[in-house]
Amino acid sequence: MGSGNVGKTSVLHRYLNGSFSYKYTQTVEDLYDQNVSIDGERFIIEFLDTSGSIEFPAMRRLAIRKANAFMLVFNIDNEESFAEMKQTWREIKNSRDDHKDIPCIVIGNKQDRENYREVEYFEALNWADNNGLEGMMLEVSSKTGENIDNIFMKLFKQISLCKAQHQTVLRTKLRKKVRIEKGKKVSRTATSIRALFSCGRKKSECTTDI
Repeated sequence: MGSGNVGKTSVLHRYLNGSFSYKYTQTVEDLYDQNVSIDGERFIIEFLDTSGSIEFPAMRRLAIRKANAFMLVFNIDNEESFAEMKQTWREIKNSRDDHKDIPCIVIGNKQDRENYREVEYFEALNWADNNGLEGMMLEVSSKTGENIDNIFMKLFKQISLCKAQHQTVLRTKLRKKVRIEKGKKVSRTATSIRALFSCGRKKSECTTDI
């Protein structure tokens, strides 16, 4: 997610097929999928390329509610795009009670335009750290391909960590259920779906995952 013309589609296309186009076409909403191997395990990742236009607020709200992970994009040569990216994060926090548990990475695109920089690297890094996104901010260039693979693998690793911790929690709950049955006791405590499928960005905060 991010404002219009920050290169969301270019970043995605550079990763998926190694291509880059100078032609700008406004995205309404496009969906892609990719088979990904993470630590030897295969995943099918679906990428929703969202519009940066305010003309589609309903689609934007739906994307925020349904996403399992976020990539927030701004341009290092456009301070306004950085401000809009921060506003998007505020929208996510207001819409998702589990925002602290959602895998998310901040992307400063157009690293190749260093001479026209308006957003300093450490300014963006400090903002990410202060908003619970520690270690999840990188600058890239969709034009040259710089750091493109790194941002996707960094996010995939976080998703994989969430999945692994979710499986651990389920095993723990299963063992607890077996002990209860052996003791001829029945637990009627309901566990919410959100509680079962959440995961923090820090290991110390992770409770479950996916």
